[in-house]
Amino acid sequence: MTSTIDPFVPPDAGESASPRLADELARHIESWIMRHEWPVGTVLGTESELLTRFEVSRGVFRQAVSVLEQHGAARMRVGSHGGLVVIAPDPSGVRRSATMYLDHALVTATDLFSMRTLLELDCVSSLSKHLTADAAERLHAVLEDDRETETSDSVGAQSFHVLLAELTGNPAMKLFVEVLAGLTFERSHDLCARTPDTHGINLAHARILEAIEVGDEVSARRRMQRHLEAARAFHPDGTLM
Repeated sequence: MTSTIDPFVPPDAGESASPRLADELARHIESWIMRHEWPVGTVLGTESELLTRFEVSRGVFRQAVSVLEQHGAARMRVGSHGGLVVIAPDPSGVRRSATMYLDHALVTATDLFSMRTLLELDCVSSLSKHLTADAAERLHAVLEDDRETETSDSVGAQSFHVLLAELTGNPAMKLFVEVLAGLTFERSHDLCARTPDTHGINLAHARILEAIEVGDEVSARRRMQRHLEAARAFHPDGTLM
């Protein structure tokens, strides 16, 4: 599938610096992709076609393509059906970049758990009102896996929380919870004052799910609040660094 993208008009006709122009071109292409609701697989044109369309140099165009590839918006495909192709963004890159930024910014445990509490209490409230049978089955499967392994690693510890966020149906909620929960447990190995009680964590998860399943929003929120407060206690110095 091919599509005709809008011509490129630089915001400042006097701007000639290639990096700046390449960034503006990449933003122009990304805006078109978003306006057209991410038509994954669409070929925007071959390099020669787009050079003519955008009226930029080959160097500027290729710099813009590099930016698009870094952002996970489009990539160049070679071959008879090649060209600049719209792709689906990889959320793992976004999550990792956000995690690295917060780590670099010296986010404190207080700030981290404050945001986690706001988001995750909203998750349990939402699911208490409309938990489907399929969603409940998936949550029980995660709990069973955690019980069998009694894992204390970051993946096992955060999986229940991330799945709760995913099941709300809100992609932004899932992304933010995954970033915050992932950073919490990524740092917990080095900073916890004591070894986490994995059995107690799994029990807390089970009790939260129990309240959600019967539609008891108040109990679900209270249990999640207590669970996060207990997790917060593993970071007594107030910082994740």
